[in-house]
Amino acid sequence: MNFTKGVDDISESNKELEDNEIKTMDWEAEIQGQVNHWCLCAEEEGIRSPLKIGDKISSKRVLFPILFLSEDTSAPPVVIGVVLAGVAGQYVIAGFSMNKLPEEILIVVKKSFEIEGIMTVNEAGEEINHSSRAIVDVLLEHRRAMILLPNDLIFARQNGWEKMFDQVLRNNRSTNRVAVYKLGRMALWFQKDQKESYYKIRKENLLDFLNLRRDEDAEL
Repeated sequence: MNFTKGVDDISESNKELEDNEIKTMDWEAEIQGQVNHWCLCAEEEGIRSPLKIGDKISSKRVLFPILFLSEDTSAPPVVIGVVLAGVAGQYVIAGFSMNKLPEEILIVVKKSFEIEGIMTVNEAGEEINHSSRAIVDVLLEHRRAMILLPNDLIFARQNGWEKMFDQVLRNNRSTNRVAVYKLGRMALWFQKDQKESYYKIRKENLLDFLNLRRDEDAEL
């Protein structure tokens, strides 16, 4: 038996785990920084989560980052906006409008719109500045974006961001569109593992509570 090879394999495996842990920490910090940016943009635009429950106004404000999915799963994540979640069926999106999109993402969005038969240029030949909500919807539909939930973060920590992104791109993992759009902030608690993941990271500031205003999508 080649014990040296066994030791080398263990060392290589440990190095991969260490590298993945470093990348996870770096990417979490990158995502948090971009989320903070969108929070500031939303505050400046006066955007508020839809929080009305019957005749009552809830004090809890929950947001979920929306990540663009590059075909290169090793590329650092780009937060294209955030979902400000209310109760079932209530949400607001703050994110890039068409004329503010990074070039790589703009190309994907235009192609997705073309597939869906949505015009990107009007009859006068001018670019149509589609809203952040329209952009997010088409990217989610084409699995080129995902709404990040707590169990996704835990999965990424344990298995790597690249594997998680690859699963979404290959239709082996949810984009979380239905859960968030239908359940709003209750998406944090509708499954046991989701709830456990939420409480595990609730103090780490990736899932934030906002005090914002206005109930319409932002075109930032």
